[in-house]
Amino acid sequence: MKRSMKSFTEKARWQSSKLGYSAGEISEELVAAALRLHLDGNNDDATALLSQVPPDERSARLWRILGHAELARGAATTARDCHEQALRMHLEASDNKAAADDLVNLAAVYIDQGALDAAWAAAERAHSLEPDAWVPHVVKISVLNNRGDRDALTNYLTRLFKDRGDLARDPDFRRHVESDLDFIGVATILQEKLK
Repeated sequence: MKRSMKSFTEKARWQSSKLGYSAGEISEELVAAALRLHLDGNNDDATALLSQVPPDERSARLWRILGHAELARGAATTARDCHEQALRMHLEASDNKAAADDLVNLAAVYIDQGALDAAWAAAERAHSLEPDAWVPHVVKISVLNNRGDRDALTNYLTRLFKDRGDLARDPDFRRHVESDLDFIGVATILQEKLK
């Protein structure tokens, strides 16, 4: 009798978990925990945690964080697939802002893979979805800097600051300039432009 009661309890717990996944209750808890792991640099643990959720039950947010963790682990192709899935879901939901963010994430993967033309195209598409966003400009600056094309980079920055002078004061943009490895040398050009 004890065995059947224990078995019944385990089945009920499993059914509850299954329903929780379907309702998005458990997956969002997992996503939040995985995000903390990723931000702490524990990307293997983050991907293991997120991989517990079946692919057809994953939210766009889960796909996005999984993409970040996979890229940090060096799995660029898997990261690209994750960000493409998040992009599809956001486009289906007509969430242009989130889709633009997904395109920027894809561009980061492309830059990591050395696919600079694909990164530029993703930034262009992100800009078309969210014209006032500044992050697609970060991608373009990164692409031009990675190409080593100082003239094109200087010209782009000149036009950008003529059109978007507010970027020079934006703290997040400044953090990219000061901290992003893809921006090495950009600060010097900016200092000349902002005189």
